[in-house]
Amino acid sequence: MKQLAWLHTAPREKKSLQKNAPTKQMSRLQTITEAGTTPALPDAGAAGHLSAYLFECGPVAYGAMGAIPLSWHDIHAWQQAVGIDLAAWEARALRRLSADYLHQSQLAEEPDCPAPYIDRDSERRAAVASKVRAIFGGRAA
Repeated sequence: MKQLAWLHTAPREKKSLQKNAPTKQMSRLQTITEAGTTPALPDAGAAGHLSAYLFECGPVAYGAMGAIPLSWHDIHAWQQAVGIDLAAWEARALRRLSADYLHQSQLAEEPDCPAPYIDRDSERRAAVASKVRAIFGGRAA
């Protein structure tokens, strides 16, 4: 969920030197997609259905001061509206996922916020490629 929040957030732009300069704020997901690549996402595993549930009922609510995690009332109302009876652990997990999503969204507003998830396989491939380049003194095929 944290990776999705990071991807969905548009980083705050640094102050422009030109006043009234138009700014184009795109989320990280939009930037990655426009570059023609696919973002790295961890496997949700057996609880993957909770991600779908969270985006159906949230992923956050809004209060007087802005975004807030989904309340128990929000989750209960969603269950009643769609006719789903969540197990207690699923309801607790939805509330926690909402809080995690919100927290990561706030952190991700910083332009230098690192991704919470890194695909370790591609990281290893890059390290091996770098070592091969060093050994052969040039480009590795």
